Amino acid sequence: ALNTDRKPRRGEARDNPAQMHLFDMLRDKRLFPSNSDLSEFGGRILPGMSRARFDKMSRGDIAARIIEHLETKDRRTRDDLEESMRQAMTTSSGRATDRKSFFSVWEKIIKGIDL
Repeated sequence: ALNTDRKPRRGEARDNPAQMHLFDMLRDKRLFPSNSDLSEFGGRILPGMSRARFDKMSRGDIAARIIEHLETKDRRTRDDLEESMRQAMTTSSGRATDRKSFFSVWEKIIKGIDL
């Protein structure tokens, strides 16, 4: 029988999308291979923030800004975004076209546009 009470091994939760926190997913190189990818995403979803404003920021700082913005939205927005990001981590081929498609979906989720 499987022991479901055990704690995840070091690194296990970080590598398993189902266990990852949104902050970690935003910083994960599987979704955003470079800082410029994360900057581009942040620039698309944050009102009044251009991509250029993120250029000197760390991945963690950009992710924190995105999360701060999400906290102004309803809980369902964040839940839908997390679910879509987890799906992308498990199904994505890593191609740039796939990433751009997911970026569009996530932008629509955050902006409340029907998919």
